[in-house]
Amino acid sequence: MTNAKGNNLTYAGVNWPGHGDAMIPEGLQYASVSDIVAKIKSIGMNTIRLTWAVQMVDDILDHGVDVEINEIRTSLNTVLGVENGTTVFEAVMTNNPSFTPNITRLQVFDAIAAECAKQQIYVHLDNHVSKAGWCCTEDDGNGWFDEKHFDVEKWRRALSFMAAHVSSDAGYESPKSRTWSINARLQGKGESWPTLVSMGLRNELRKSKSWFDGGLWPEWYDNMTAAADAVHKVNPELLIFFSGTDYDTYLNPIFTGKPMGGNRVFNKDELAYANKIVLEVHDYDADSTNCTQKQRDLTKDSFGALDRSTPGTKSEFPLVMSEWGFNQTSNQYTEPYATCLREILPEQRLRAMKPSFTPSQISYSDFTESVEDYPQHVPEKIQPLEPLRYLEIPEAVAQRKTAGEAFLEKTELQSLVEWKLYSVQPPPRPPFLPKKAINAQHVQRSPLTNLQENSAPSAPVSPNSSPRILPLSKAITTLCTLKGVGPATASLILSCYDPTTVPFFSDELFRWLHWEDTDTQSNNGSKKRRKNGGDGQGWERKIKYTAKEYFSVFEKTTALRERLSEESGKNFRAVDVERAALGIKRRDGLGLLESVVEEGCETAGGDDDDDDDDDGKNVSPAEGDSAKRDPAGQRESRSKRRKVG
Repeated sequence: MTNAKGNNLTYAGVNWPGHGDAMIPEGLQYASVSDIVAKIKSIGMNTIRLTWAVQMVDDILDHGVDVEINEIRTSLNTVLGVENGTTVFEAVMTNNPSFTPNITRLQVFDAIAAECAKQQIYVHLDNHVSKAGWCCTEDDGNGWFDEKHFDVEKWRRALSFMAAHVSSDAGYESPKSRTWSINARLQGKGESWPTLVSMGLRNELRKSKSWFDGGLWPEWYDNMTAAADAVHKVNPELLIFFSGTDYDTYLNPIFTGKPMGGNRVFNKDELAYANKIVLEVHDYDADSTNCTQKQRDLTKDSFGALDRSTPGTKSEFPLVMSEWGFNQTSNQYTEPYATCLREILPEQRLRAMKPSFTPSQISYSDFTESVEDYPQHVPEKIQPLEPLRYLEIPEAVAQRKTAGEAFLEKTELQSLVEWKLYSVQPPPRPPFLPKKAINAQHVQRSPLTNLQENSAPSAPVSPNSSPRILPLSKAITTLCTLKGVGPATASLILSCYDPTTVPFFSDELFRWLHWEDTDTQSNNGSKKRRKNGGDGQGWERKIKYTAKEYFSVFEKTTALRERLSEESGKNFRAVDVERAALGIKRRDGLGLLESVVEEGCETAGGDDDDDDDDDGKNVSPAEGDSAKRDPAGQRESRSKRRKVG
């Protein structure tokens, strides 16, 4: 979010509830409006989230502006009884001598807004409920569109009314309507709200059954966009806050662009208020015990909206955590939930938190899901070759190895090369394909028997144990003597020989494993930082396809396998890491910059030494990837996270 000068704006605020049974912002019987706002400011806050109920507006629009039902005295007496109501009313009046005896509920809101402007505090106006009262449970009738107390038409009407009320020059379409006449009588009240910045459409949408079982996202989309249209129409200056589902803990389909039913996809660029949209999220998961997992969950469900480089994110949005909390009568402030949020939220403000799908942070469950997602994104051209690549050829090589003579048939090598070339989307231009095919035809059999003692170890070893690179280096060097075979193709052959330990040097795997690199060596040996937050360069990183780069892939793959095995107690193969990287890339959908680079074996000196093919060149555009790939649909499973009253 930015202010009028283009400077970033970060909300740091508190909730001031005004949606309770009496529909009056609370606490005024204990302190004045000015004292409460001053206290909020004194602790470093710059915003209040002022909540209100549709019922307050219904009473105005259905009965009139100046009728008794709207006065705070009547509200307090109705809710608390005459004796208690009178006591509280008198205390409110004593603390706030500027209030008149007939002050209405809406006028109290106006007074708070005016004081916030005086003390330079932003105001965010939040529609919390329809029927006034404490929030929230699944069966309170306030949680979902057209439930018992959630009249959608009245909700939109109330949003329009409040958006107009807080603007000094807003109005309604029909001057003949009762709404217009009431608005005209309230004209100028918007002058009391100069620091109002935003409006929340609805607090904590929820349903008694999981959204993916009830197909609730189509309803969410239709109703929330219509409500936003109504607000924007009468007050185009307001930022509009969209809450998610599941008590506003789940926003993922909004920023990942997942289908919401029919032709519905939340594409902000198609909305008139695209530059006014802010997402809000709530978190009351006080049972959290692991900060790393907490960070991953938040990124997947909501915080991924902040950074388009997060795997799966299609559109960036500003995000505000508008509610969180814990039991303040216990020591919960020292427990993981509170301490984690104290770490995570400042990091988010600085946009410094790594996405949870990075190799160092990805969880066992997310890793497994990425592997399982891979088959959904196999290019059509290589679908017939997939069984050969991952099952038939490795099994055939394993049988031959057992028999004492491991090798690849010429047709198998041709199939692997074709699979490698067409695994890029879009595939390379046809003229490049025959060259590789011709090169493969020079070999009747590619012997692997002599590589058995030189291949990578079959059991995991410590990531710090560099001697394991030596046998792998010998195997790569041997295979690079074949015409048209560089480190990437050699690694593909070795992966069929030992799929447990040896990864295939794919573009996606290399770029994903190096995602978190922070610096690189320049030509003169000095370190320099890359423009996109590190040497990782995301999916845009150029690759030289040298043996040195491949050994880095091998080390990082082994380290990731060992970490996941230790955390989960399960075994992971190098081929699983390869497929996970492909799944993550293709779900990410960001695409790659064009990368046409040379492939060749690296000399002892570290320089590229390209093998010549029949034309004296060995340029393999297939090793790069300039494609934009469609994101996958991701399995949804949300656990309810409820607030406790």
